[in-house]
Amino acid sequence: MPKKVGKDCICRFIVETGRYSANSYVPQKILCRTFMGNQLRFVLKLLLLSALLSLLIKYVGPSLSIPTTGTNALIIVLLPIVIIAIALLWRFQAQKQN
Repeated sequence: MPKKVGKDCICRFIVETGRYSANSYVPQKILCRTFMGNQLRFVLKLLLLSALLSLLIKYVGPSLSIPTTGTNALIIVLLPIVIIAIALLWRFQAQKQN
């Protein structure tokens, strides 16, 4: 009989099946190891991409001749926010259709 497992496994169970009850039993070997492995892989990829971006800014950035104007500063500051807003709206529309 599977034992009752921690919060991460129950969250994974909810995501995969859409069901949850207070007495939910989830097979730990199937869900927890996969879930934790995916989290670790995600964190390592994020760390690697962050380091690469940092190196790119440090060594390639100074060679770019971008004029220091107010418009360029606004574009640099607001562009990530606009990209994330578009991605979230796109996800919301896709979720709304399902």
